[in-house]
Amino acid sequence: MPIDHEKQRSRQTELDILRFIAIVGVLIIHSSTRFASSDIEKHIGAWFSIFSRPCVGIFLFISGFLLSKNYFDCYQLIRHFKRVLIPYTFFSILAFLYKYNIEIASIIYKHPFNIFFQYVFGNSFGIYYFVFIICINYILLFYSNNSTYDVILIFFSIVILVHTAYYKEIVSLLSHSFKFNDDVYINRYIFWPFFFFLGAKTQSAHLVKYLKDKKLYFIYFWIVSFLIYNVLFYFDFNNIDGYNSIIGTIYTIATIYFLFCMDIKSNSIIMYIGKMSYYLYLSHIFIVYIFCDGAKFYRISLPFWFSIVSFLMSLFIPLLFYEFQKKLFNNQFSKYLGVMD
Repeated sequence: MPIDHEKQRSRQTELDILRFIAIVGVLIIHSSTRFASSDIEKHIGAWFSIFSRPCVGIFLFISGFLLSKNYFDCYQLIRHFKRVLIPYTFFSILAFLYKYNIEIASIIYKHPFNIFFQYVFGNSFGIYYFVFIICINYILLFYSNNSTYDVILIFFSIVILVHTAYYKEIVSLLSHSFKFNDDVYINRYIFWPFFFFLGAKTQSAHLVKYLKDKKLYFIYFWIVSFLIYNVLFYFDFNNIDGYNSIIGTIYTIATIYFLFCMDIKSNSIIMYIGKMSYYLYLSHIFIVYIFCDGAKFYRISLPFWFSIVSFLMSLFIPLLFYEFQKKLFNNQFSKYLGVMD
């Protein structure tokens, strides 16, 4: 069967648009609540943070969607590990240097297992949990095929339901065995793999045309889930966070399919940022932390509107640095930054 290059380019454009939306969501989450002081500011920041939470689900969905199209052999597994882990390792080293400064050698000597544990599980800077999850998903995909995607989705659906129903009991039980922030790890490691295999199933079952044909239904699905989520947020219901709740999971699915079936117009800026998404994910938090730590050091209270400044700077400063190194090193440094081809 001849390859439809025009269709492939169109699909790649759609995925870059989704990456753009997802990375914008990540940047919003990490800037929206850090400069809030009053209750109303915290409430506004929390709203932006919670309703941007589908961003990681979008990234995982895209990965599963793309990788399920081709035979995922050992070569592909190693290739994708390198593509994810080389930039992650580079930024993790920078993160440890930033966190521990001149004490880094002493910390490594006294607590080598703790440093290794932070690195392996994506906690080198408190936000890189996605890396561990995507690597686990690569391994699961390597040992699975089209016929097992349903089983994996059902399994994670059951796990999500059990976790949601017995959330406090599970965290309490595991807290006796682990010293790290249990709920952070549990929420992400249990909920996020589902979206990867949802993307894989969407591709393997050829559901793209169905999504486009039934676009109106998925728009309604998103509107209803968005409104219900807002009502629950307004009345401050417990356990409605986007990473550890049923409504958060439904809203993420609705958002993914809503965006996937929409004909969103692209441009060169959106495409550029979409290709930079993994690099921005790894690098932007340094800018946010510098603002926060700088404010603490100088004992100043930054206003809530500084969240917008933080968001913009965490987007543009890494992009400026990338362009600078591109000219300085003739783009030889890009593989360490996580920039997509």
